[in-house]
Amino acid sequence: MANLRQTRRKLHADSVTEPTRRNNLESIHVRNLSEQVADKIVQGICNGRFQPGERLIETEIASELQVSRIPVRSALKALEKQGIVISLPHRGARVMDLNDDKVQQLFEVRLDLERRACRGAIARLRSDPRPLERLDDILKDMRRAVFSRDKAAVVSADIAFHRWICETSQNQIVMTLWDALSHHLRIVFGLIGNEWPYLPNVYDEHKNMRDAFAALNETEVEKMLTYHLHESFHRRSS
Repeated sequence: MANLRQTRRKLHADSVTEPTRRNNLESIHVRNLSEQVADKIVQGICNGRFQPGERLIETEIASELQVSRIPVRSALKALEKQGIVISLPHRGARVMDLNDDKVQQLFEVRLDLERRACRGAIARLRSDPRPLERLDDILKDMRRAVFSRDKAAVVSADIAFHRWICETSQNQIVMTLWDALSHHLRIVFGLIGNEWPYLPNVYDEHKNMRDAFAALNETEVEKMLTYHLHESFHRRSS
């Protein structure tokens, strides 16, 4: 009987401690690190550190960021799935070539996604207007960035504004897809150049969209969004 009780205690202890061991895995930390590396690579493409078509060498990136090659490799694989990095046999990973056709496709997909998100966001605001407080904070950041002609800060505020639309819609699929697109958008904005004729208009267009959201005017929001994104593309390509 004593041996049976000891066996039962051992089985009970194993059943209690096993989930604890699983909860202590470090995979989430590693994944977050690879996401940070991916963001740094995208930032490098935006600021000209990496050029379209340039080979991305794992050892150099790892050394520059002071990380191991493992998160760099994971980051490159993630960016390859997003189409930002192209891997070819015997040529390694390279930055995608960005042409007008790809940019147009990006803006078309983005418009379809954000139109859907707008409808969900307004449905949310009808029952809970509090998300508008976050939008007002984003607009304050955008206004300061425009006034100081800080292009990088304007781009960050612009992307935050449109991410807010998707986030407020509470549609997780839309949110996931938009986050993937946002890397492409940063690269497009980053490659426009230092002279940005769009800069004087960016705050006013977003402020008008904010007011339409506050008025719960779905038709006007979608109309403004369509104009805004079409104009963004044509300004970029002109």
